[in-house]
Amino acid sequence: MLCVIETHPIQYHAPVWRAVQQEHGIPVTAIYGSDFSVAGAIDPEFKTKVAWDADLLSGYEARFLARVASGGGQNTSEVRACGLIQTIRALRPAVVLVNGYSPAFHQVATLGGLCSRASLLFRGEVNDEAGSRSGFKRFVRALCVRALYRAFARFLYVGTRAKEHYLRHGVSAERLHFSPYAVDVDCHLKYLGAERAAIRDRVRSELGVGTRDTVILFAGKLYEAKGPLILIEALRRLDPARLSGLHLVVMGDGELRAQLESQAGEVLGRRAHFVGFQNQSSIGRYFCAADCFVLPSFSETWGLVVNEALVHGLPCVVTDRVGCGPDLVMPGVTGQICPARSTSGLADALRRCLTMVGQAAVASACRQKAAEFSIGAAARGVAEAYRALHR
Repeated sequence: MLCVIETHPIQYHAPVWRAVQQEHGIPVTAIYGSDFSVAGAIDPEFKTKVAWDADLLSGYEARFLARVASGGGQNTSEVRACGLIQTIRALRPAVVLVNGYSPAFHQVATLGGLCSRASLLFRGEVNDEAGSRSGFKRFVRALCVRALYRAFARFLYVGTRAKEHYLRHGVSAERLHFSPYAVDVDCHLKYLGAERAAIRDRVRSELGVGTRDTVILFAGKLYEAKGPLILIEALRRLDPARLSGLHLVVMGDGELRAQLESQAGEVLGRRAHFVGFQNQSSIGRYFCAADCFVLPSFSETWGLVVNEALVHGLPCVVTDRVGCGPDLVMPGVTGQICPARSTSGLADALRRCLTMVGQAAVASACRQKAAEFSIGAAARGVAEAYRALHR
């Protein structure tokens, strides 16, 4: 049996555990620290109550150490590992899959796996490029990571930068398995079929977007590290002729919303649309209405929203601090890459990306790239690593 340990059910991970059991015949039990993502709780960054409306619990066994209704953690930082080691030992799993090393919950999970004498498998959203660290901090982090990794028998890398991270920190290539970060296409199916054109027209009409207008979509939590303020400044640098037929749709919420609405209004007037937080069942309608996507983050270990945009055939603009960039964004083919924190660089990348809008070959290349990073591929990697450890 494979025991997966996470702080809470995650909408991008649960379909993988389901596929591992249903498509590869490996029994999966997930131990979650809390149920806040399905029960509903205030997200500290979205600044709104979030309860994902996708199915996160079927197709595998799920156990909870605590629940929000009985005082369990309401966000990742509040989740506690009380009883985790005992629960793992009681299950007696063959393999324990730990999904990262931060917060401390994951470190207790590693200890629990060792205590249960299970083989340990690591799948983390790791890379060495997303954030800025001093030389001393890089040195200390490297020492800690190398020491932690000695506990694990196999590693799952979600993309190029994760693979580079593992190799750089002493993990041999033969212990690596590809298990990409992916999105559940089922949430988007109704927006990808025969109804797509009608849905696109309806959503654009609701927003007041003309048939020849271009829609740039930003989706994410509205705080500084996501780069939304630089996005507004980059739009300000576009020439008036291009700007006149341009709309910006911002999907998400957070502490900067009021400031962003004010600044975007100065640049675009009524062509700036803030649609707030959208749940899994409704995000597809805005991808459907858009022509391109932008994620100008200063620090992003992956960026699964880029996967979602590519599923819809949208070329993407990302910065060089977005972890999925080397894997998903091929300049001139599926989008453009620019330096992080550079207003002029982002403006230039937007200009180049806007020339790609509406090209069938671009949309096809985007969808093909998204298909390479699928739930099936992610589950296959987990299954291969499991069988390498437990035959």
